[in-house]
Amino acid sequence: MTPDAIKRAHEARKKLQQDRRRSFAAQKHGLHMNHIGEAHPRSKLTAAKVRAIRKRHAKGESMGSIARRYGVTQPCISQIVHRAAWRHVS
Repeated sequence: MTPDAIKRAHEARKKLQQDRRRSFAAQKHGLHMNHIGEAHPRSKLTAAKVRAIRKRHAKGESMGSIARRYGVTQPCISQIVHRAAWRHVS
């Protein structure tokens, strides 16, 4: 093999390894761009419920009571209210 062919083979192998690592990390952490919000297989909420959660909190309802109502945790409600989660929902 020529030096250029060897270099291309190494680059191709390196790119394949990087792609595999990214794919594995995405699967491990659930980071799939098409799995946002309701599209995520483990989502318990819908965009409409998220809007309702934000309205309830704005009216003064506690995060704990909202969490119990919707079957999620208080930290989940906090992330929704502070737009750390479900940012794409206005």
